[in-house]
Amino acid sequence: CQEGLDCALMARSIFRSIGDRRGEGLAMHGVAVAHVRADINDVVLQGGMGGWLAAAAEAAKLFRDSGYQKMEAFEQVCVAQWTLGINPRKAMKLAEEAMKRCAELRSRQESAALSVLVQAHLQLKDRSKNWMNEEAAKAVQLAKDGYDRFRELGERFGQASSLHALVLAHQARDEKTLALQAAEQAADIYKEIGEKGGETAMLLILSQLHLETAQPEKAFQVAQEIASMEVSLHETAIAQETVYEAFLQQGDLEEAMKTAQELVSLCNDKNDKKREAIARLMVANIHYTQKDFTQAVMVSREAQALLHDIGAYADEASALRIVAEAYLANGELPQALKAADRSVRLFRGKQKDSEEAQSLQVVATIKLQVLAQDKIRAQRGAPAFATALADAEQAAEAAVSFARKKRFNQQLGQALLIAGQVQLTGLRCDDALKTAEEAMAIFEELGSERDKANVMCLEADAHFTNGNANKALVIVNKALAIFQEYRDSRGEWIAMNILEQITGPPEEQPLPGNEWTPEQWAEWQRWQQSQQQQQQGAGQMPQALQRQQQEPRARRRTDPGQKLDIANVSTDTVRKRVEEIVRFTADLDDSEQIDLDQPLMQVGVTSRTAVGLRNMLSEEMPGVDLPFTLIFDYPSVASIADHVMAWASGWAHTDAAFRSELEIAA
Repeated sequence: CQEGLDCALMARSIFRSIGDRRGEGLAMHGVAVAHVRADINDVVLQGGMGGWLAAAAEAAKLFRDSGYQKMEAFEQVCVAQWTLGINPRKAMKLAEEAMKRCAELRSRQESAALSVLVQAHLQLKDRSKNWMNEEAAKAVQLAKDGYDRFRELGERFGQASSLHALVLAHQARDEKTLALQAAEQAADIYKEIGEKGGETAMLLILSQLHLETAQPEKAFQVAQEIASMEVSLHETAIAQETVYEAFLQQGDLEEAMKTAQELVSLCNDKNDKKREAIARLMVANIHYTQKDFTQAVMVSREAQALLHDIGAYADEASALRIVAEAYLANGELPQALKAADRSVRLFRGKQKDSEEAQSLQVVATIKLQVLAQDKIRAQRGAPAFATALADAEQAAEAAVSFARKKRFNQQLGQALLIAGQVQLTGLRCDDALKTAEEAMAIFEELGSERDKANVMCLEADAHFTNGNANKALVIVNKALAIFQEYRDSRGEWIAMNILEQITGPPEEQPLPGNEWTPEQWAEWQRWQQSQQQQQQGAGQMPQALQRQQQEPRARRRTDPGQKLDIANVSTDTVRKRVEEIVRFTADLDDSEQIDLDQPLMQVGVTSRTAVGLRNMLSEEMPGVDLPFTLIFDYPSVASIADHVMAWASGWAHTDAAFRSELEIAA
């Protein structure tokens, strides 16, 4: 950056000495570019003459005075582009003026101005998702209008640029199919006119869209196509990153690691330290995924050192956040907090607001973990809890305030969730519920189901702490169902822990082995083995495993349905109700058929869930003799229903009769 600035200033001096105002304007444009690059890379320049805005304004005036109107319009477009990351609303106005001027002059830069205008609409932030969708819809229409105009003019580059902008607008509206179609069309036009840069950019977007639509094979193919082209290291690296992501999506960590390590070597050979550091962070991510947190920290530290050495402090801050997360996962809280705090400090003033918001959340999360540890110690008389609580509250509030100020809705919701957890740890249950309510409203607006489930866990925990176990139970079951639907094992683990607090651990429930005789327990094991052998002999997969392989999974019931009116029953109503309870206990979808005479083991009832089944039936049908050996005595929906009807009718089968029924049903 400094060398570029020095060369541009030298050129300016030469052009000025010979009276070439156009050349002087080009030199001042070079000065502006040097400043922009310095800002991006956090480099302080010497002899900068007031920054990029002053240099660009002088360049535009020089072009205007020398009669080069199209070059003046070009400078206007550049100013709009450079303003975009600082003030999108101002950039929008500048882009509109530049586009109008370019259209009057029939300048090729009209499409560039259109692109800036579309991006400005997409970068405007607001608390309301609907409002932001409206802005994205305006961007879509602007891009379509631009495409129509350039098609009428026969301007193929303008058509490709408009389609490029349309892709970005569709992505903002989460219209991935439409984005794919536009990207393919744009890539074809760029290829037709020999615009390699545009073609590569579209192929990179295409590969990412294929990943987002769960098509890693197609993403891999596009990335390979990019790799076969004569492209820059930057573009090669992005293509390799796509290959890496494709392997991650396929669950092939070994190939993902190999791809990342090859990229490290390539960047090292080309002496691109920044790219090498990014590739090392990819390697660290694999270690993190494999739960090798010590190695993840070590490799992340290597990346951080590279970034520090080249003065890329914003990127170093990102690396430090990854270091902090790895330390946190490894339970090394002091080291995690030190890295996260430094990450926040490095981000300040770097115009990396979204990244800074993430680092603030990591700090708050770590202090929440410290608080949880100190609370345990406080129960043994240690005085550190109040201090830890104040620290955690301050960190959570900082994360909330920053995200709210920057209108980062996703990060605001997550920061509120952390704040609610801190409040709950301090036994401020009402405050925690109020905070959860605000977070839930945000995630409802965003349509983020898993985040909503996380908030439900906070709500359930708060209600339980407040003494409302019934409400807590309903809410946590809803959260559990969402986590199971999305295969979120961590969320499911959290929900199960809260559920266990409410209902007591499974070990506290009567286990089959505690109530059954040794002979009955042996019979249970023999029966399990025989059922499994029958399934294997028929070449069938157990239903529980079949359900695990279905994607997406239908949402689990969060309650077992309406209770039976025991005073007014029939065989059909009892069978239907027993079937509902069995479905709830075995976590069956409504679409899965149950044969009324089918052994419950085949349905998915296990030795553990058999206890829950018996308990639910006992609670709903008090007085009915339902022994802990229920699954042997009445091994199907039909036999259980018949037993209930026998009791309801005032007569009962003898044990011998039910034993014979068992033999028939089994």
